[in-house]
Amino acid sequence: MHIRFSVFMALLCWFPGLVFGEDPGVLRLQSGQNEIPIILHNQSLRSIANLDIDVDSEAPNWVSVQSESIALTPDNSLDRHITKFNLSLFVKDKAEHPDTILPLILTDDLGRTWKIQLHIQVLRGEQGRTALFGNFPNPFNPSTIIRYRLDHIGSKSTTLVIYDTLGQKIRTLVNELQSSGLYEVQWDARDDQGRAAASGVYMYLLQSGSFKQTRSMTLVH
Repeated sequence: MHIRFSVFMALLCWFPGLVFGEDPGVLRLQSGQNEIPIILHNQSLRSIANLDIDVDSEAPNWVSVQSESIALTPDNSLDRHITKFNLSLFVKDKAEHPDTILPLILTDDLGRTWKIQLHIQVLRGEQGRTALFGNFPNPFNPSTIIRYRLDHIGSKSTTLVIYDTLGQKIRTLVNELQSSGLYEVQWDARDDQGRAAASGVYMYLLQSGSFKQTRSMTLVH
């Protein structure tokens, strides 16, 4: 079973320059394979080509890291200083402690080391499979990335629509049948007629089958 959800990460750094994006909340997992989207801000003058991921000795024995080495290539970079990748975790069927802290150690190709703590919660049954993630960057100008995950049988009618705070539709980004998977859409801060949107707060609504979720984002000029 696959799931991606927002992640809250506490970061302890011994070397400056690597900062994690934060989206307050708890990382919600299900039994089996879980894919976690992570975004890094590299504020140092040196680029990072690879990251090795190790589990701290205090980690629970019912969860393991599948992606032990991450190659940070231009294909998964938003720009020169921002990199996104997926962290793969595997949760055993019977988690002994469904709400706990997972300590990880990240080491780059220069030998620099960072510790992160993931607050994880194991979900039961059907809860938490399909999710709409926070856009990045936020606030943004001139464009932003919206990601979401669908987890259902077959294809379902899916829409991703942007509204202003008055409830007026600004842009339809997605309107089609979609199957399970991870999706990524870019909004260029323009409406359906190609006109530039004004600065302000906007809502984006994902609907797929019976699933419905809304998040907010801020456009600044």
